[in-house]
Amino acid sequence: MKLLEEKWLEDLQKLDIVFQPIVSIQDGRLYGVEALLRGVQEIGYASIADFFNRAYCDNVLYTLDLALREKVIQKFTTLKDYNRIKLFINLDNRLFEMPNFSAGNTQKLLKRYHLNKEMVCFELSEQHAISNITMFEEVLKHYKSESYSIAVDDFGVGVSGYQMLYRSTPEFIKIDRFFIDTIFADTKKKILVQSIVQLATQLGIVVIAEGIEDAKELEVCHTLGCHLVQGYYIQKPQYDTGAILEYYDHIPTIKKGSFIKNRLQRPSPFLPCIASNILVE
Repeated sequence: MKLLEEKWLEDLQKLDIVFQPIVSIQDGRLYGVEALLRGVQEIGYASIADFFNRAYCDNVLYTLDLALREKVIQKFTTLKDYNRIKLFINLDNRLFEMPNFSAGNTQKLLKRYHLNKEMVCFELSEQHAISNITMFEEVLKHYKSESYSIAVDDFGVGVSGYQMLYRSTPEFIKIDRFFIDTIFADTKKKILVQSIVQLATQLGIVVIAEGIEDAKELEVCHTLGCHLVQGYYIQKPQYDTGAILEYYDHIPTIKKGSFIKNRLQRPSPFLPCIASNILVE
């Protein structure tokens, strides 16, 4: 494995991870958290995308990504009951283009921290699929073949979403914030989100509505059948893992639906999940 140069190692030490909860829309129970990268502006980058683009140009994207995975896992293990939690790790499709890409490195990391594959779900952004759908599908198939779960972020903003669902059905999709923003006042958004939820449910896919910022958006997402939600209305991203709660009492208790119960309660102890989206700020 190619070693990172000193500059990259110094930058890595200055970066931090924050966590934002993902909760059940039915009863406010913590289902998972999304890990977000912080600190790239302090080390001289305009954005997270700029940071990863530089790593790509320097041919260290895969090496850096593995280092960030370990950073996420280290902080993940400070969460309460982390051994009952599923870890979502966001990937850049361009990893496959790196000359040192190889299989099995995540498994080595998991073994080091006494975790197993059942605790991991790799998250890919549909936005990243626009320029290279073939590469996007190759990444999906690779990690599914390695027995990891797959989540698709930013669903609905790409041009290949339904083709992707047909070819390589993910376990989770996250409806992009564009469709959630002021959905209570937009009939077209309601229709589109409802159609996405209905299709996903029929395919056995868990739907996460992201970017919930007020009670009215939450209410509509519940009415339309979304399974999980996240956003500032639930809780802002937290540096302190101890600030993540088991239940969020301001989410109204709703009659439990059969889909979320049957789809998510698999024969394993991992009931909630962690979403690690290190590429999105």
